[in-house]
Amino acid sequence: MKNGHVIAAAVLLAPIPFVGMTEPAAANTIHTVVVKGTVRAYDGGPVFGGSHNVTNTISRTVDLRHGGQDRHLRFTACAGGETRADLIVDLRLNSAEQIVADSTLYLFEGSSCNSDDQDGSQSVRNPKPISIDQSRHRFLKVFNNEFQSFDFVTADFTVTHNVQPPKEPSGLVATHVQGDMHTIHLAWEDNATDETGYEVRNTTTGATARIAPNRTAIAWPSPLRFKQCFQVRALGNPKPSNWSPANPQAACGI
Repeated sequence: MKNGHVIAAAVLLAPIPFVGMTEPAAANTIHTVVVKGTVRAYDGGPVFGGSHNVTNTISRTVDLRHGGQDRHLRFTACAGGETRADLIVDLRLNSAEQIVADSTLYLFEGSSCNSDDQDGSQSVRNPKPISIDQSRHRFLKVFNNEFQSFDFVTADFTVTHNVQPPKEPSGLVATHVQGDMHTIHLAWEDNATDETGYEVRNTTTGATARIAPNRTAIAWPSPLRFKQCFQVRALGNPKPSNWSPANPQAACGI
C-alpha cells in the first residue's frame, strides 16, 4: 500500500504514538559477510629440491538472508607447481541472527597444482557464532604428513559480519492539507524493500511517529500555525537508515 495514509492523533509538542507498527521482521534483513586475509603454500625440502613460497591475498564479500542459500567459498594458493593450499569457508545464518563460519584448510601435493592427493587438513567446525558488527580471526596451518617433507600451507583470515540498513527514503515534502490548516501532510518516496517501518521526526518540536512498512505519507496534527520541519527514515532490523533529508531545514511546513 504505497499510497495509504495514517492519521496520528497527538497534541502539539508531545511525541506521536506508534501507528500501525508491526513487530520487526528479520526475514528480509541482508547480512553482509566479509572474508579477508591470506592463503599461503610452501613447497620445499630435500625430496624434490629447492623451495617455493606463494602467498595469495583473499577478499570476498557475500550476502546472506533467512530463506536464502548458505555460501561456500574456496580460496587457493599453489607453490612449486605441486603444493596447493585449499581453504574452504562455509557460511550460514542461524536463527539468532548470527553468522556461523565453518572452515577447513587442505594441503594437496602431487605432480601439478591440480593434484587431488591430499596430504593433510585442519578444520574448525561449529565455532562460536559471529554477532552483528563483530569479527572473528582464524589461523590454520597444515604440514605435509609424508616422510621427510617440509611442505606446509597456512590460512590467516578474518570473518566480519555486518548488517546493511534499508535504503533511506527520499523526496520528503511537507504541505498543509487543503481545507485543514491544522494538519501538515507529509509524503516521501519508499526506496527500501526490507524496512520494518518508518519513523517521522518533527525536528522543530522533537515529536516522533512510527508507521508500518510500505507507507509513504502521514497526516501530522498542527493545532498552532508556525514553521515546523521534518525528517523521515526507514527502520530496519537492527539498523535504521539515515534521516532524510540530511538537512532538517529542507522539508518544512507552516
